[in-house]
Amino acid sequence: MIVGILAVADGVIAADRGTTPQRHGTGAGQVRYAYFSTAFLRTGNVSDDDMPLAHTEFEIGKDKQVVFVGAINNPHRNFVQRIVLKRPNGTIHTTARKEFTATTRFNWFYWAREFPIDELRAYPGRWSVDYFVDDQNLGTYSFLLGDVAMLARLREQREGRPGLPSPATPPRAERPTYAVGEKWYRNDGVYELVRIENDRYVFEAPSGVQVRLTRDLTIAAVRKEPLLSAHLEFDPPPRLAWPLEVGASGVSEVTVRSSYASWRADASVSWKVEAYEDVVTAAGRFKAFKVSFTLGPTQQGFGRPSQRAPVSEYWRFAVWYSPEVRQLVKLDGTAPPLLNFEVVALDRPGATPPAVAATPTPSPPSPPPAAPAPRVPPAIALLEPVSGTPIHSDEVTLRIEVKSPHRLTVLRIVRMEAGRTVPVQGFFPRRVAGEPWVVEMRLPLNEGDNVIMIEASDEQGATAIERVTLTRQSLVALELRGPPGARVRVNQDQHALTPQGTLTLELPPGAYRVEASKEGFKPSRETVTLAPGQTRVTHALALTPSPPPTIALVGPRTDVPLHADKVRLSVRVTSPERLASLRIAKGDDILGTFTPAAGARAGEPWLVEAEVSLAEGVNRLTLGAADEHGARTEQTVTLTRQSLIALELRGPPGAEVKVNQDRYTLGSEGTLGLQLPPGSYQVEGSREGYRPTRETLTLAPGQGKAEHRLGMAPVPPPRAALPPADTEAPRIAINYPPAEARIEREQIVITGLVTDNTEVARVQIMVNGVEAGQPRDISVTGAKAFPIRAPAALQPGENVIEVTATDRAGNGAQVVRIVTRVVPAPQAPPVIARERWAVVVGVGRYESPRIPGLRYTVPDAEAIYQVLTGPAGFKKENVLLLTDKTERRPTLRNIKYALGTFLARSAKKDDTVVIFFAGHGAPEVDLRGIERDGLAKYLVPQDADPDDLYATALPMEELQTVFSRIEAERMVVFLDACYSGAAGGRTFSAGRTRATDLDDLFLERLTRAKGRAVITASRPAEVSIELTELGHGVFTYYLVEGLRGAADLNRDGIVSLQELYEYLEQQVTRKARSVGGNQHPVMKGELEGVLPLVKVGR
Repeated sequence: MIVGILAVADGVIAADRGTTPQRHGTGAGQVRYAYFSTAFLRTGNVSDDDMPLAHTEFEIGKDKQVVFVGAINNPHRNFVQRIVLKRPNGTIHTTARKEFTATTRFNWFYWAREFPIDELRAYPGRWSVDYFVDDQNLGTYSFLLGDVAMLARLREQREGRPGLPSPATPPRAERPTYAVGEKWYRNDGVYELVRIENDRYVFEAPSGVQVRLTRDLTIAAVRKEPLLSAHLEFDPPPRLAWPLEVGASGVSEVTVRSSYASWRADASVSWKVEAYEDVVTAAGRFKAFKVSFTLGPTQQGFGRPSQRAPVSEYWRFAVWYSPEVRQLVKLDGTAPPLLNFEVVALDRPGATPPAVAATPTPSPPSPPPAAPAPRVPPAIALLEPVSGTPIHSDEVTLRIEVKSPHRLTVLRIVRMEAGRTVPVQGFFPRRVAGEPWVVEMRLPLNEGDNVIMIEASDEQGATAIERVTLTRQSLVALELRGPPGARVRVNQDQHALTPQGTLTLELPPGAYRVEASKEGFKPSRETVTLAPGQTRVTHALALTPSPPPTIALVGPRTDVPLHADKVRLSVRVTSPERLASLRIAKGDDILGTFTPAAGARAGEPWLVEAEVSLAEGVNRLTLGAADEHGARTEQTVTLTRQSLIALELRGPPGAEVKVNQDRYTLGSEGTLGLQLPPGSYQVEGSREGYRPTRETLTLAPGQGKAEHRLGMAPVPPPRAALPPADTEAPRIAINYPPAEARIEREQIVITGLVTDNTEVARVQIMVNGVEAGQPRDISVTGAKAFPIRAPAALQPGENVIEVTATDRAGNGAQVVRIVTRVVPAPQAPPVIARERWAVVVGVGRYESPRIPGLRYTVPDAEAIYQVLTGPAGFKKENVLLLTDKTERRPTLRNIKYALGTFLARSAKKDDTVVIFFAGHGAPEVDLRGIERDGLAKYLVPQDADPDDLYATALPMEELQTVFSRIEAERMVVFLDACYSGAAGGRTFSAGRTRATDLDDLFLERLTRAKGRAVITASRPAEVSIELTELGHGVFTYYLVEGLRGAADLNRDGIVSLQELYEYLEQQVTRKARSVGGNQHPVMKGELEGVLPLVKVGR
């Protein structure tokens, strides 16, 4: 606001408080301001309020100069300001001009021109100034110059009162002094002088307000309890010259500090004793000196900031000092409202005032003071945050609403810390009385309780203080751990664990209900408590795995081919939990989904029967069961449907024929027609006059029709003294090629073995009716076995291989095998499968002392691992090694994991899988009656119990189930173990039981699936030999050499499975014979084409 601006335009005085100077002339609208003063304070061009105290009267003998200050709005061009000073008689006293250059830096341009009083005193009266820009008159402004009497007379005339005689001597007031204990009764409290400190009077009120005055009665500081921090402080305080006389003035440079807005600024304080006049307060009417103060910017360069922020606004206020009561009785103005006051009573009403020179006629006695009206303090409300609600961030936004019927003047926020106050922020609102005021600010918070004091004052001096406690509770990092992907509910919020099995939440202290669930786990519900002060809590969810259901196929048997196109499955499912469903699928087709009956109990077995259709050949069915917690298990069963084959047997008419256990008689034409499923049959024929025959006949799947002539020869005339006739026919076993094999090569080697209870006399091998190799007569040296090895050429399409053998007694046997030569289209050499996987197991030491250790099984396994991950090029992460020396030992659990889990989860359809086992094999009585020799066979893990092989060893029969879990269509198994109990080999006998061998029928069952091949280290009843000179078993030694490239027989750079077997068959047999042993590797399996294993020269 503009206070006391006095300017005269065309003889009219504009002296109203806050009135803008009048402007005249055609350019009056360009005038920003124009006034007269005793000094010019450069203000910084901030607003129209940027003017020091203006005057229209100047006293000769007291004032030193008259300063005209004019300012115009920026015309945005070069221009000239000019003034013409005229004497009271209208003559020109002097002129002045100043040129200005256009700029965009300022909103307006000022010009200050000083006129010394000594040059003007000879012409008392009204002076005038014509104000020009270029040649345009902006207005005429005037001031009055005279002595004291003249000015007083003119003032009385202006106020419409008759002129009063001037006093002989102007009024004066000497500076008072005070003693401790004196009191001032003000409208904002009773202030008592409590001490005199550093030449300062310290007055305090019971409300906590503290006012410090200098000896000159200027304000040094205002403090307020209980906050006890400086609200306002002047350093140094303004100076006031005593004794007081009307017209006295002065200027001081001070630094202002305020904790309301936490700032400090340089300022200039000008003061002037305006009048000796009557002033009315609640305590009565007093004669008092009115002293006006103006606090504004320092005299720095125009628009140039000082080193400390300059004051950019004016504070204007006036104080009234009454000599009769020796104290300040009133303060009023635009200064911070906490300075405004008036006295409401006197401490010593009868006190005699100090001497006042030429005191005017005393006023009539003042009436007794009326009781001050009650003041309504401002109302403070904290809108945000909600009181009592814990805050978890380190900073909060305060929204404070202040209401008052009066104009609000100040709002201050402080924080209480360790018994002292710390200023936060202050505001000086310029609000309309009665208008609510909402303030927003950011407030940092300490951990725990934060005590905040909010203080508001209005223009009447009424003050309200609101104490607010804001509690900050830091969030606690709760880390939940459990199965990856588990669903977690914390109170009402849903979450899920990450793939790493963790979940971190930022939560305030308190108790939380945590519920977790995941398929395959029992759900959990628990309470987790986070205490204040904790920063991080780790909690493991109480999710326990739900054991998966167990599936058992009750019927039909998977090892017996089925001949009907439909079959009724009987499945038993058990689980300790309540079962939910059973699904039967064939490939991607779901054949049926079943649910238990209502009311089924946990742990109760569930029997499901379902009829399914079977296609010709192998049918793989997937049985999947789930319990109420989502725990699932799957089992693949293989059912083979084989259509019956029309078999016609020929022989002597009337001959008795026994096919397995069934008996028949040839007709009169010497024929017998039978419908039989594919498989191998023992056919026995007998008739008087003919030698009986016992032959093995194999019927291949899809064969449709088959004919077979019984090898019954006429009995020669009896001879005297001959030994009893031998009626047992030789036994023929063809190792290669397998039955129904599909082979791409033209040249093959037919391998096998013919054995007889006496002597083998003749062996003949026919391929497509042409004899392969030369028939050999066995000398009468007692040879009971004859190895078959005959090269043969295959024609494209089907090829019939016939092996016929007779013994010395004339007993004959024949095996017919049909293989197909597939002529592939020209193609690039076969490449290794996309991925190759392997499990290598070597068991040397056993936990049971009753199982003898083996010397070279662990080196065998390590050598296979090295060649697979080295020259063979298998990735190390794709090969799992289990030996006595590895971290994962070759226990039953680990072997089943390696075969049934690692390979099942890793190998894909187009991948190749290699399995190697070196260790003990063992037999045990077959209680099921399935095995032809009456013995079940086992691979013996490290932790096996020889008294309970069923529970602690790996049944060879179970390998078929394990293999069915592996998706790969190319799988080769190398077994360097034997089961016969022969001395010196990799076997031992369980109890007194002695196994015979892994017979052909068992190996054919094991490799029934397409793409499966098993190579064993030795034939039935042979020993798998270990040699110190090799440091390995003979079989494994040459297996390693073959994989390194020695088995690349055709030198095409690739070692195929067929080449590897031929190499093993040659080298192992040769080496065994050289040390006086007998060992022949055996291969069984159904493979399509050439299976490449290793690239040579990697």
